[in-house]
Amino acid sequence: MHIGTFLILTRSNYQVWATRMRLHLEGLELWDVAEIENAPRKKDRQVMSIIFSTISDKITRELEVEKFARETWQLLKVKERSGKSFHG
Repeated sequence: MHIGTFLILTRSNYQVWATRMRLHLEGLELWDVAEIENAPRKKDRQVMSIIFSTISDKITRELEVEKFARETWQLLKVKERSGKSFHG
């Protein structure tokens, strides 16, 4: 799986990052992993790897690494929508 050059999530670009990330995951047929509970472990780890390779180090340090990709995706979305943006 090749990510190439991908936009890094910072405190100011969540909407653009999320749109591009969703399209990327859809293209890899992995988007469902970010939406469903109990996704197969291998696919879940693939999505987590992609997400964490595209967020800034500062945001990574702020995150409690969630157990599943779905939880991580939801945490990023809730944090943005609550106005408690990351300090990245």
